[in-house]
Amino acid sequence: MNDCFWQFSSTGRYWITANMIECVFYFAVPVFFMISGAMLIDFNKKYSLREYFTKRINKALIPYIVWSFLGLAFQTWY
Repeated sequence: MNDCFWQFSSTGRYWITANMIECVFYFAVPVFFMISGAMLIDFNKKYSLREYFTKRINKALIPYIVWSFLGLAFQTWY
């Protein structure tokens, strides 16, 4: 979250930049969900349920686990 946007200060010049960032990137999450939903329309015509979840696990879960362990190792040693 762009915290400096929500804590307005009339003396802080950074608020204008924070406002631009908030306005430009605020749409990203709803658009992500809309595109994800559009990609899932009639997915069962392209893949079986088993193949669909196998692809998702390989593309999302395995990298998440690997990067989580790398982040944990980095945080532990540094």
